[in-house]
Amino acid sequence: QGERSFAGEPFRFTPRCYRLAEGAAARLPERLRLPLKAFEHLLALTALERRLRRHPVDVVHWLWLALPVLDGWMLRRLRRRIAVVLTVHDREPFQGAAVSRLQRRGRESWKAADALVAHTEQAAAYLRAAGADTHEILVVPHPPLELPAGFEPSAFAAPVRTLVLFGELKP
Repeated sequence: QGERSFAGEPFRFTPRCYRLAEGAAARLPERLRLPLKAFEHLLALTALERRLRRHPVDVVHWLWLALPVLDGWMLRRLRRRIAVVLTVHDREPFQGAAVSRLQRRGRESWKAADALVAHTEQAAAYLRAAGADTHEILVVPHPPLELPAGFEPSAFAAPVRTLVLFGELKP
């Protein structure tokens, strides 16, 4: 949800996760859908590992830890033979949002990566203070996110107030 289309890009994008939990099973109660999603996540991780055995690469870049306990397990497995880089978007996992017990487990799974990417110097300093002093930390500012198709700022009625926000508004 909210992901942009990759049509016309010079690469192929094939979604491999959550086909059941976000497909027909999306109508299930959350208490049933979340375990299904975790199971699909595990299947996707093991499929990734098999694919990387068939098609070796030098580096795997993990963009976030959706299920830290499972992702950390796979990071450690992959790290035995492949360099693993992880982007740490937020100092606190899931931006401190209420998450399932399964998502709360493995909060320090980021330590399984060889190197980390942070978006600010402050985030890098936080990671070092949290125990990442042995990791290489690369600070890469987050690029601007695309505006939705058809977004026209001039479509708003006057008076318009301008708000500059770096990040996301979340409850």
